[in-house]
Amino acid sequence: MDMEVEEEKPALLTDMKPESKPDMVEEKTVEQVVQGFKAGTTISQLKYKQLCRALSQIRMWKDETKQEFLSGFLNLASVFDGSCIDLVRSLCDLDWMHIPSIQLPQFLKLLTDTCSYNPIFVDPVLKSCVRNLSPPIEFIADESGEVKACCPLSDSELELIYIKSMECIEIIVKRLPPAIFSLSSAILKHKPHRTAPLEKLVAHVRHIIVISDRFPQISEELYGALVNGLLQMDGIVSQYSGADIAKEASSLFLKTEVEATYDEEGYKVQIKEKLDVCMTILMCYVGLGTENPAIKPQDTPYTRFLESYEPNKVAFNRLLPILETHILNCHEMDNVPFLWFYMASYSRENLMKLMRVFWKVVITPSQRPNEFKKAHNSAAFMSGILARANFVNYQVMCFWLKQMANWCLHYIDKAGQVKRPGAHQHGTFYAVVQAFLFVLCFRYKEFVENKQIDELRLWGLGRIVHCQLEPLNYISTPLAKCFACVSRYMQIVYCNHIISLGENGPLEFYFPFLKSGLPRLSAIVQPLLREFTPADDDLATSAVVLAPRRRMESQTEIDEYDFMYADQPMEMTTDTSLLTTY
Repeated sequence: MDMEVEEEKPALLTDMKPESKPDMVEEKTVEQVVQGFKAGTTISQLKYKQLCRALSQIRMWKDETKQEFLSGFLNLASVFDGSCIDLVRSLCDLDWMHIPSIQLPQFLKLLTDTCSYNPIFVDPVLKSCVRNLSPPIEFIADESGEVKACCPLSDSELELIYIKSMECIEIIVKRLPPAIFSLSSAILKHKPHRTAPLEKLVAHVRHIIVISDRFPQISEELYGALVNGLLQMDGIVSQYSGADIAKEASSLFLKTEVEATYDEEGYKVQIKEKLDVCMTILMCYVGLGTENPAIKPQDTPYTRFLESYEPNKVAFNRLLPILETHILNCHEMDNVPFLWFYMASYSRENLMKLMRVFWKVVITPSQRPNEFKKAHNSAAFMSGILARANFVNYQVMCFWLKQMANWCLHYIDKAGQVKRPGAHQHGTFYAVVQAFLFVLCFRYKEFVENKQIDELRLWGLGRIVHCQLEPLNYISTPLAKCFACVSRYMQIVYCNHIISLGENGPLEFYFPFLKSGLPRLSAIVQPLLREFTPADDDLATSAVVLAPRRRMESQTEIDEYDFMYADQPMEMTTDTSLLTTY
């Protein structure tokens, strides 16, 4: 009986051996590794990390090896869960140019399906799509040692990846509408710096335009970020100085004088080129569908993607809020504001909408510190368009000048007997007066030709310039002198004796739309700019008005009140170049 027991023991031990090591089953496929990782097995966790590292090095492999390796991932969209976030991010970090073309559609389907099964992956997948909208750039040194940026892909390959990226974005947003906010965040995070290669900036402007049209809910945010970046570039390349321009009356009116203020050596050439190209693309886009646009899609290689683009009739309305939130808060910008100047030239409706935005800002009381500067800039933009835009006719100019005059008279009535005039208290009033007088001086010839001087006298100019707030002493002194000469010629009001040559306040002088220093942009907007032309019988007055400041000061020192004598002829200048226009 003892022998029978001894024979049963080895049999029992033999039966238990196969069940003693359940963790030793080897995972041979990617799916098995992922499933094991989710189950928490030790070997699967090690292999999971190896998969993540392998994905980061896949660009160095041969196509056959890539194809074999990636094939293990293509059917795992439903397998991934929140614990697999690192592996999904590694997949999203792949540059699509390194994925075999035969597998690219399946790979992109994997990414979009992964978002559908688990929305936690929307952010990394959309970031991958947005990143691949921009062309890959490699920096290569030539024989001379100069490093140049170049794209390793052909135009057709770039366009294919671009189309695939847009398709993925549309699929994700269609399946998960809230993903549109993740899309906006992804675009803003991948906004190229101004020092990035030109190709990156061009691609950024392109997909801002395309995505804003397809998803108008985020268009204002995207365009706001784009314009903000362009303004930073404009601040670097702009040679405008309101204080310097305001010192010379000739700089206010004659473009030939302004040319000399642009020092090409002071420009950041690369940033200037990038800003010029970006502005050209935007100008071409907003001009689609208009009659005789200044630039057409086929005119430059950067705008050809717009050749098959349908005209967007709401572009002006989309960009109008950006004007108030971004442009009016900036000062002394030469180039970016021309985008709205150009759009206003399409129709009187656009022009009046633009002017109403400016006027609303002007007449709205400031609620926060430094908000008054926004009103000052609005008045400056109004004067720039009314004076310099050749698409603003006489009737429109008179309408807005009368609005300004009436507002000034109402302001004077409310001010009462103010004892302390000054730009701190009444800056917006002075800005509106400066805007009014600039337009009047620039286009006074039209009042003469239309025989409307008597109508102009009814606007209360005498009361405005002689009021207790002393506006002529707080605006640009050369402009005040110009108005004194022009008003004397038209016999509106005599005011030369009340003009002080001192600097009386912190009113920032800004005369926008003077010119653009960007070659492409200048060619677009130059035909829209009005040239200053004095009245035919007023060359003497014009010569004095446009003379350098030192000449005007010296003349004032001789006889400050010579304007009061009708038989006293005005001094003629021999410098005919001051009156040259082109």
